[in-house]
Amino acid sequence: MPGINIPGVSNKYNTTETVEKLMQIERVPLTREQKTLDTYKSQQDAWRDINRKMTSLRDSAKSLYSFENPFNNKLTTSSDEFAITASASRNASYDTFKVDVIQTASTDRFLTSELDKDTKVPAGTYTYRVNDKTVSLRWKGGSLTDFSEALNRRGNDLIKSRVIGASKGKKTLSIESLKTGEENRLSFEDDAKTFAETSGMIIKVKPKTTEFATSKKELQVPAKSLENITEQKGLPSVSNREISISNEKINVPPRSGFSVKIPEDALKNKENHIQFTITRKQVEDITEELFTADVDTREIPIKYDGYDKEFCKIMLYHSIQGRLASDEFTINDNGKSAAENALIALVSTKPQDASMEDVFPIGTKVLSLRVDEKGTAYADFSKELTKKGQGSYGEMMICYAIANTLTEFPNIKRVQILVEGKKVTTLNGHIDVEEPLIRNKDFL
Repeated sequence: MPGINIPGVSNKYNTTETVEKLMQIERVPLTREQKTLDTYKSQQDAWRDINRKMTSLRDSAKSLYSFENPFNNKLTTSSDEFAITASASRNASYDTFKVDVIQTASTDRFLTSELDKDTKVPAGTYTYRVNDKTVSLRWKGGSLTDFSEALNRRGNDLIKSRVIGASKGKKTLSIESLKTGEENRLSFEDDAKTFAETSGMIIKVKPKTTEFATSKKELQVPAKSLENITEQKGLPSVSNREISISNEKINVPPRSGFSVKIPEDALKNKENHIQFTITRKQVEDITEELFTADVDTREIPIKYDGYDKEFCKIMLYHSIQGRLASDEFTINDNGKSAAENALIALVSTKPQDASMEDVFPIGTKVLSLRVDEKGTAYADFSKELTKKGQGSYGEMMICYAIANTLTEFPNIKRVQILVEGKKVTTLNGHIDVEEPLIRNKDFL
């Protein structure tokens, strides 16, 4: 029986392929245009990529001539990178520096003595301080290992602890700061300090002591403190001659005193402390006897001028190249005050330094010197002081040599120059001396 062929259902004559081929022929222009569009898109992406790369090249080329160009970068090198490193800015100059590294920055570390492996850390509050930060651990007691682990959990990147095996059956505990530098020293507080001492982690050290004022030669007269003291008739004179030293004790009688110079080495360390003990000793009270006796008890200005009359060194001021320089002069006790002795030495002796000038006229004498309660010294000279020929320079050096020498004494604030007991307007017509002169530091 011949087959039945139904058009559109069966494909006896390959109508489907024929139709498909006819459709492909119709789609040729569309396909061609689609390929052309894809080609254009690919070309566009390529040009965009080229544009980006050209922009990057342009920016890189500009940077070669800008302030940020890599050729202006400065590099530093160190002979020991573990000890010191450095970085340089573009403005840094080319140079070589030598740096002496006294101590590299390191952490503070403590280690106990060798302890039995079964050693228990007592219960308590263990506080460790690094700079201004603290780590506090409330410990209930336990082994070294448990204590170390608990401390590490509370360390907060501030301290670290570990247990280290030592000899057989022995261990040591290490605790260290995780911060470097002197300001980050590790310190122990509360029970941590007690345990550190008992375990040999820290040892008490006797402080280094410096003894001074062990001989009478070191005792100086406290001139400033005795500056305005007055004395009464009938009372012992103000003096430091009766001060004595015995059995490491300084005995200071009434109406005397001293000052002591602290050694330079002791002053350099700001952590040093001065320790001394004062013991009061009962002495005979003579005030009642003084008031009942027929004695003039009115206060009179003290003659003490801040120097030990038995033997002392004074400072004189002489002229040298337009200024005044100090010259040390030694005097012995001759019944006069140290200030008057200084004035006499100033006008009558030649400077010990050959480069200093003697500006006082030959024959000049000191007639008297008195100091009132307000600190004004009245220095009376013979008429030779006003000899002609000194000039303005010489007259100025004379006036302020006198003023600066006398104001070296703490009880003298100003100096009134007198000639034959009278005030004068000037010595040689240049410097006004009618009013008291004060210390002139411009010439020093």
